[in-house]
Amino acid sequence: MNQKTVGLGVLAIAIVVGLVWMQRIGKDEGVEANSGNAAPTVSSDVSHSTDPIPSSKAVLSNDAPKKKSVRHPFPEVPRTREGLSFKDDPSFAESKAEQQWLDRHGYPNEKQWEAYMLAPDALLKQAAEAGDMAAQAMLDARLLPVDRQAQQRLIEAGAEGNLFALSMLASYQGGSSGGDPVAAYALSRVTEMRGDTRAGITRDLMITKPLSNEQRMLGEAEALRLNEAIEKIYIAKHGVAPSLDKRPIGFK
Repeated sequence: MNQKTVGLGVLAIAIVVGLVWMQRIGKDEGVEANSGNAAPTVSSDVSHSTDPIPSSKAVLSNDAPKKKSVRHPFPEVPRTREGLSFKDDPSFAESKAEQQWLDRHGYPNEKQWEAYMLAPDALLKQAAEAGDMAAQAMLDARLLPVDRQAQQRLIEAGAEGNLFALSMLASYQGGSSGGDPVAAYALSRVTEMRGDTRAGITRDLMITKPLSNEQRMLGEAEALRLNEAIEKIYIAKHGVAPSLDKRPIGFK
């Protein structure tokens, strides 16, 4: 096992631990679900229900106009990897092309990760309103146990190309007590199908409960269904199919 694989494995474990920590912060702040009454634990129905993905009509209805000139609460934190070294990249980029790919698909750089991990919900929400994809995904991942709409928002973000959002949802399903390992496998495979060619390296480490061969088969079938549903969401919104933007590997 080479150093890159070990590093990515450590990152997968760190993401799961980080999610647990962020969710504790959310609970300490007394986060309430947007749905009204006591918020339920996020359902693992993403791998079993007949329609876990929001309809294209629902996606379109949630397209509220963006607020004008929202001030980012972390102006000192770079939003891209431009000028940052490969050495400190939390996603282990090996080239400028891979750094740019990670930026396009919502993966936080080292400075974002450090600033947002312990940030209160209000500041993450403000950063998200300023257009920060990483902040939005990290906030929704934190809210998964208490906000029944958080899973929907992460999936919608994934349909728009934010693969980090899908990765965070997969990590929650794979590492939390209320998660579903089959759903985690399927979401990780969808992330891979939609361009993250490194997703398979960390998949088994991200899922804390070992999968049987039957569960892996179910996960593969569910991944195909989820990927098709996400594709339809994008087409319904934009009128064309999204182009596949594969993560560049090995290009210096």
